[in-house]
Amino acid sequence: MPKARMPQVLVAAASPRRVEELISALAPLAGRGIVGGVPPRLAVDLSAIRLLVYEGEALPELLAPLLEGLPARRHIVLAFPALSLAHVAFFLGDTRVSHLFSAPVSLDDLAAVADKLDTGAIFGLERYLPGHADVCYRKLESYEERCEVLEEIDAAVKKARLRSAIRRVGAQVAEELLMNAMYQAPRDGSGNQVFAEIEPAARIRRPAPRPVSLRYSIAGGALHLSVRDRYGSFHRQDLTRALRRCLSAPIQIEEKKLGAGLGLYLCASSVSRFVVNIMPGVVTEFVCIIEPRAKGEALLREVSVTAHRSLP
Repeated sequence: MPKARMPQVLVAAASPRRVEELISALAPLAGRGIVGGVPPRLAVDLSAIRLLVYEGEALPELLAPLLEGLPARRHIVLAFPALSLAHVAFFLGDTRVSHLFSAPVSLDDLAAVADKLDTGAIFGLERYLPGHADVCYRKLESYEERCEVLEEIDAAVKKARLRSAIRRVGAQVAEELLMNAMYQAPRDGSGNQVFAEIEPAARIRRPAPRPVSLRYSIAGGALHLSVRDRYGSFHRQDLTRALRRCLSAPIQIEEKKLGAGLGLYLCASSVSRFVVNIMPGVVTEFVCIIEPRAKGEALLREVSVTAHRSLP
């Protein structure tokens, strides 16, 4: 009789009913075997687990046994009732953590994560859009083209009559992402930053060494943006370092003394979804979504950093 295959996906949540709901969203991974339960009452061999999905409070007594028992090079998806940048800065320091959500996590969002991790196909603004949404694509190399694109996005947001807050945040985020892709990401053959020793005023007079791609779409009352560079030089430590530094230095933030780190912080703290997809040494894609929200509703819904690798 063939030996039963060990389950590779573990779902932990606050109630058996919620566990069942989350498991249903992970249908693309059903063939790998999915088990679930309510922590801390879980009797599972963590050495076989490739993906952990946890929804609940960020309590050490619940999380520690799961996180400490899970081997390296696994994927972890966490969802907390009040997702904060402090959570992001702390948990993304663990390279196994790929996605952080505000709980209760949308089942559609979790299904999208399952598809990404199962196939390894992580790139594309389209996966965050309804099927009928139009996407505008622009390729740019110069500072002048950057200015033109920013004006185009602003005009599109105005025409769509999105909220003024979305227009304001969208302009800031698009500018930061483009500046990062054009002047922070480029590396030479030795891996050194191309513009590291060049003053900002001189940088903008030079074209980006490689074209930068921008996509945007307006759908569901939200502005969706993505920017790709062709270097893949971004590391998750860049984000966690920027968040930790800015969270602990509010006075420096106000005085804008933190350079590129401040730009990442401003983006992550202003949008509802902040997604980074990376093929190291090849491409980095930032996806930011600015959504309308009701009074009192939490802003941050998702932060993720995913490298181009499927589940082991």
